Amino acid sequence: MTIVDCQPEKRVGIKLEFLGPFKCNNDVEFTFDKAEDETVVTWTMTGRNGLMGKLMGLLMNMDKMCGGQFEEGLTGIRHIAESSAAK
Repeated sequence: MTIVDCQPEKRVGIKLEFLGPFKCNNDVEFTFDKAEDETVVTWTMTGRNGLMGKLMGLLMNMDKMCGGQFEEGLTGIRHIAESSAAK
């Protein structure tokens, strides 16, 4: 994982390279948008699927498989941000 772009309070871009079980490269982006008294964080991951990735996408529910990890990560970011703001 390599941070490739950072615009404070707006965006963080990451290049994510998986070596296994299938080799692939993905672009990850965190965007931060102010909404009244809170910040809305959007976490996206994009990349190209090879044959195995396409087959997995057809046979498995990728949201169910990865969604919990996205939620856990966003919750972790929220706890860090809120504890920093409280200081």
